[in-house]
Amino acid sequence: MILAMMFCTIAQPTLGADPSSDVIVIKDGELEITEQEMQYALKLVPESVRKLAQDDPGTRYELLTEIVLPRKKAALASAFNPSQDEYWELRFAEIAARQKIISTKLLAEYPVPDFKALALERYTLQPEKYGLVPEERKGSHILFRSPPGLDREPLREKATNVLAELRSGAVTFTEAVELYSEDPGTAKKGGLLDRWITYGDPSISPPFSEALFAVDQPGLYSEVTDTQFGLHIIRLEAIKPSRIQEFDEVKSKVLTEIVKEYRTLAQQEINSRFLISEDAEIDVEALDRLFAQPTQ
Repeated sequence: MILAMMFCTIAQPTLGADPSSDVIVIKDGELEITEQEMQYALKLVPESVRKLAQDDPGTRYELLTEIVLPRKKAALASAFNPSQDEYWELRFAEIAARQKIISTKLLAEYPVPDFKALALERYTLQPEKYGLVPEERKGSHILFRSPPGLDREPLREKATNVLAELRSGAVTFTEAVELYSEDPGTAKKGGLLDRWITYGDPSISPPFSEALFAVDQPGLYSEVTDTQFGLHIIRLEAIKPSRIQEFDEVKSKVLTEIVKEYRTLAQQEINSRFLISEDAEIDVEALDRLFAQPTQ
């Protein structure tokens, strides 16, 4: 009967109800949830669930359980006392939560101005900082597989001879890939690494990247190159020269940087209101005693 009355109370809210009303919507033992608290709790519920709970008693019961259950658990924390670590854990969690909410509220006192003109000025002064797109290269390779720790000298001689044949034209790169490459992923694509690579790309072995960028022009080969996978002959396939992006391409990035700086300064100004005051009384002896104690 009580549950049915509770459903009815929520299903038929009073129009124009005072948000600060002290009407008790749910009372379960010592637990009481007011209309105002329930109103905010329902704001956190997805609209689709709220709509379903309007007409489906089962869904509504589950929803109310999700609201009541954590409050019943949380009520047990009132039994903690300052001699227990849990008391202070709860206290510091409460401080952190209050501080976060207040910081957000105070930060709202600093609306973000229109920084488009400043963003354009920064871009104009430092176009490379904001708009530089580094050179990219695409390459193919022949891998002579050799795990680390093995003697590679016999294999190096073989790779060097293949490289000489490639440079002389005695064998085509496609033929050499078919005959020698032990990279199954690229061998079926003619040795092609099907991606653009920038110098120092962290996903590419550094010796491979260095060798690729040491080649002068497409169609030419690197020297035999060692990586953790073995020995490589690398052919440069194509180059995308570096370029400077236009302001419109990077405007959002510049604005993001400026807004972040603005909010950092605003937060610093807010924090300056809450520093230890000159009138604060500090028990130095007590602090000396506390700092001298071991943390564990």
